[in-house]
Amino acid sequence: MNTFEFVTGMIDKIVDNFPFIQCRYQYDNFDNSHFVEVLPAKYLQECDDLTLMRNSFIIDFIKKFPSESLTFVTDGDLIELDDIIYLKQGKGYKLAKMALDNHECLEFPSDDEIEIFIEKDIFTYQGSNDKLSIAA
Repeated sequence: MNTFEFVTGMIDKIVDNFPFIQCRYQYDNFDNSHFVEVLPAKYLQECDDLTLMRNSFIIDFIKKFPSESLTFVTDGDLIELDDIIYLKQGKGYKLAKMALDNHECLEFPSDDEIEIFIEKDIFTYQGSNDKLSIAA
């Protein structure tokens, strides 16, 4: 397995587990650096489950590819991605972003009965098996 396959496979797992995010991937050939951008920024900064998954991903990456680097970034970071080689957007990303931007209560239409609410600057994603709340 090469680094591209490893990173894109992990991005797929992350977005499948957190359908309200988007991940973009860039590789810098000059210094073997890999960058994964996670949007919206709130999730990368405040979601404990996503942090655990990200940390596990980084540890596995370092073990498999010790001569390369991996960095997670988001909105507001000094690194901006401009040469994207892979993008995966969760099925709830656009709706979640709109809800956070507009502070609205929204229901996410899906077979899984997922609901998204914004109330008093708290974003809540609730599915049949999980619930996540993040302060906006």
